[in-house]
Amino acid sequence: MSNSLKHQLIDYYQSLSLSPELPTTQSNPPISSSPTPLSASSSSSSAVAADVSGGLGNISGNINYRGTTPQVVDSDLTITNVGTLNGARVLIGNFDASKDRLGIDGATNGSSPDGVNWNYDQSRGVLTLDSATALSSDVYQGLLRRVTYANTDAANPGAARNIQFSLGNLLANPENGHFYQFVTNEGISWNDARTATNGLNYLGKQGYLATITTQAEQDFIQSRVSGNGWIGASDAAVEGDWRWVTGPEGLATNDNGGTGQLYWRGNSTGAAIDGRYNNWDLQRGEPNNSTDGGKPDGEDYAHIVGNANAGNIGKWNDLPNQQDYTNFIGYRPQGYVVEYGGLATDSSPTVSASVTLNFTGTVGNAGTPAVGTSSRVPNFGGNPDVNGFNTPEILWRNYGNGSVSGENAVWGINYDAANPTNPFSLNTDSRLTKAIREVKDTNWEIEGLYDVDNNGISDIFWRNYNTGENAVWFMIFDANTGIDVDVSSTTRTQTLRPVEDTSWEMEGVTNFGGSSGPQILWRNYRTGDIAIWAYNYDPNVAGTGALTLDLNRSKTLTPKVPTDWTIEGWADFNNDAIPDILWRNYRTGENAIWKLNNTTTGDNPYFNVPDGYVITPIADTQWEVADVIDFDADGVADILWRNYRTGENAIWGMQSGGDYNLAKTNPINTPPVTDTQWRLEGTADFTGDGVPDWVWRNYRTGEDAIWRMKRDANDGNRYAFDGGSFIYQGIDITWEIEGPSPSRDII
Repeated sequence: MSNSLKHQLIDYYQSLSLSPELPTTQSNPPISSSPTPLSASSSSSSAVAADVSGGLGNISGNINYRGTTPQVVDSDLTITNVGTLNGARVLIGNFDASKDRLGIDGATNGSSPDGVNWNYDQSRGVLTLDSATALSSDVYQGLLRRVTYANTDAANPGAARNIQFSLGNLLANPENGHFYQFVTNEGISWNDARTATNGLNYLGKQGYLATITTQAEQDFIQSRVSGNGWIGASDAAVEGDWRWVTGPEGLATNDNGGTGQLYWRGNSTGAAIDGRYNNWDLQRGEPNNSTDGGKPDGEDYAHIVGNANAGNIGKWNDLPNQQDYTNFIGYRPQGYVVEYGGLATDSSPTVSASVTLNFTGTVGNAGTPAVGTSSRVPNFGGNPDVNGFNTPEILWRNYGNGSVSGENAVWGINYDAANPTNPFSLNTDSRLTKAIREVKDTNWEIEGLYDVDNNGISDIFWRNYNTGENAVWFMIFDANTGIDVDVSSTTRTQTLRPVEDTSWEMEGVTNFGGSSGPQILWRNYRTGDIAIWAYNYDPNVAGTGALTLDLNRSKTLTPKVPTDWTIEGWADFNNDAIPDILWRNYRTGENAIWKLNNTTTGDNPYFNVPDGYVITPIADTQWEVADVIDFDADGVADILWRNYRTGENAIWGMQSGGDYNLAKTNPINTPPVTDTQWRLEGTADFTGDGVPDWVWRNYRTGEDAIWRMKRDANDGNRYAFDGGSFIYQGIDITWEIEGPSPSRDII
């Protein structure tokens, strides 16, 4: 900072009547430091925790997709209580063959080391996975978690898609989750076919002759019928009263006193009952109860036409139970259609589940950033522009030993989109660029920024690494005096529960997406422990009682993690609105992610050991994680790297629940920053375009700069440098940037 600004700050401090120190208390015990360890490793396989319901579980429900890059559909699905499988299927509902693609890691065909082959049928929108022998369901679980969807038309992707996962070799109908199979058996009678289904079972679901009650079900079955096939309808009980006599519908007893659901009465000139679905070949006069060929009882059983010589493909026809087809060869049954699912007696695992995939706009539009990322913070006040955008500020703290030691300040930033060479500058408005309350004890460090009271202004979380005290400043913006700490009579600014063991470091503050207040992530770099403190915030309570620690949700996580593993980020890496933990080992170069959850009961609160997975290591430990951001607003956090030996920079575009996506991963060395005294101090959207920009500080020269970033349309919409400017030249390097991204990197 310049001397003139320092003098302004000193004058401002002297005019304050506030207490210069944070209030202190010594109440309540510190966080537990003795959890029951499960493992000494910070990562494990990519499997997730068991789902007690069995079968397919942990399906996300909804995801968003934009652009054309393959995106993982559901990295968290589980397969439990299923020992082995020899196949699985993934099906696109509302399928568009010209646009939709499924694959594994983006590849539409391939094979795994375990012997599973996969192939995407573009004409049907089906991804098949098969193995010659039955393999552990864990193998299929791992592959299904890597299933990706891509759309070739970013500008007009179409309506939402339903991505249906199913276990085994059969496809599940997205409409009802039932499975269907055409069993080939030339010339079989209807009665024999019905009896044969009694011996068929698919993953615990009893088979029966198919009952078809909607057009969607008809369409699904029709595409899989390879010849004339029996279905579960008959009018043998009462001529002309066509009923479903198999499956769940066959158990109905409330239709005119009959057994089985009545859906049609009469011949081809008859009518549907209560508008129930039918698909008779009315054009060919079916059903007609023909007695041609010596059929004494007529035709009392239904089949789907699969042979053009028997009528219109897919339509229904009536036939006798059995007859001599010598003169009616085109009508000869080739088999029967079996349906699995819907019976109350089924005691099976869940074998099909779906994810709804929504299209949220074209690439380049600002979306919803991943939970925990800093793409739009910090904001300390001021008036938003006509688009409702409020340019972030830069938060400073002085950790030196001189006359300005312990002082804090905020810089307002101007952005001029019309200036191609120097778009950023320091705002001279004294309400936005000003000193704020000082804290002379430099053992107090800024460790988090989070808008607790949802007033649009970031609040500041503190920790004292000498005493173990913790505190939060609730920030307000006054139209006359600008940004400052709320010290009114109803202030919520307060000390928080202390943690006297100063080996506990406050790693970040965020929200789990739906809870009433913030969560604090803790790491003990002496014992290896990790913990989460959850707070409740009640806006109806004045004063410090509005923010209270929720002991029921404040937990120590297991397992302990060796202290050479460092927490480098806390953000959502699998698009479930819950922040996850990014780890880096600066001794080995390994990297890993812990996928967290909202569960606070049982032995493993917030984290199950199988939910940890490794990502690509970087052996050169001079590569440091500079920030965790969501540069493409796809709901998945990405990783920003800087090498403090070579000066290189890079972005890893991460896949939901997985490793980086090569298509969104690139070095950013234009312009070069070979002077490693330049430190990346965080990211925030300073321009309002939804793309995080970079904040730099040179701790040798005192220079400060911002890089405006973009998604380069000429390079696959990759993250790239767009323009930048020096915003200030200072000489006092004891001033450190604490926002956008607070850290313990005290220079």
